[in-house]
Amino acid sequence: MAASRSVRQPAARTPRLSTQLRAHRMLGRVNESDSTPPAAAAPKTRARTSLPVATSAQRQLGLDTIMDRELATQFGVPYVHLAAFAIDTDRVRERFEQVLVDEDQLPFGWEIFLTAQFIHVAFEAVHEGHRMVVEDAVQAVLDRAHSEEAPLGAQLPFAAYDLVRRGLWPEDALVLFSQWKKKPDAALAELDPLWADAIVAAGELAHACLQCDLEPPAAQPVQEAWGRFVLAARGAGNSDDLGGSAEMGDDGDDGDDDDAGDDGDDEK
Repeated sequence: MAASRSVRQPAARTPRLSTQLRAHRMLGRVNESDSTPPAAAAPKTRARTSLPVATSAQRQLGLDTIMDRELATQFGVPYVHLAAFAIDTDRVRERFEQVLVDEDQLPFGWEIFLTAQFIHVAFEAVHEGHRMVVEDAVQAVLDRAHSEEAPLGAQLPFAAYDLVRRGLWPEDALVLFSQWKKKPDAALAELDPLWADAIVAAGELAHACLQCDLEPPAAQPVQEAWGRFVLAARGAGNSDDLGGSAEMGDDGDDGDDDDAGDDGDDEK
C-alpha cells in the first residue's frame, strides 16, 4: 500500500442515484452542478484512465458497471468486493423497479443505505488502506464521463457521502464531493427511518436482495455479504420480515469469510 495518498479533485459530474432521485433532481431537491467551472484551481491529481471490468456474461448482456480495471489491479479483492456489492445491489434495485408495483417497492434510496452499510462493516474509517480503497472507488465513479444512463453501482458515491454526513466516515473526505453545487442532504434525509434501526433494516433489505431473481446471479461474495446482514438482523431484532434461513449461495457457505476475501474472481 502506498505510503501517502493523493487527494484528487472530482470532475463536475454527478452519477445517477436511482430512478426516484432523478425525480428529486427534476423537482430541484437535488441540484447537479451547473456548467460554470469552479473558480478555485484544482489540486495536483494523479493521472488515471478508468477501464471498467466486465465478465464475458456481462459483456453479452451489455451491462455497464462501475468496476475499474486499474483499481482492481491496484487494490485486489477488497476493491472488487466493494464494487461488486454496489453493482449487484443496484441490479436488484433495477430489477425490482421493473417487476414490482408501486406499493411493493422498497423504501426510497434503499440501495444507497445498504451500500453504505456494507462500507461501514467491511472497511475501517481509521485504517488508511481501507480509506484508499473506498475513496479511490468513489473518485473513479465521479470521474467517469457523463452519460444518459449511469453505470450499475453508481449509488456508491452517495453511500459514501451519507456516511460522512452521519459522522461514520472522516469529514475530510468531503473534498471528493466539493464540486457538487448542492449536496443531496435533503434526499438522503429520507433514509433516516432506515438508519434508526440500521441492523434490522439492512437485514430486511438484504433478505429481499437474496430473493431477487437476477440473471446472471449476484457474485458469491455479494450473496454472502447479504446473508451476513440477514443473520445480524435476526440476532438484533428477530424481524418477522426475514425468512427462515439466509441464503448463502449454491454451495451452502455460511458466510464466515471476510467481505474482502482471498479471491477476486467475481469481478463485475
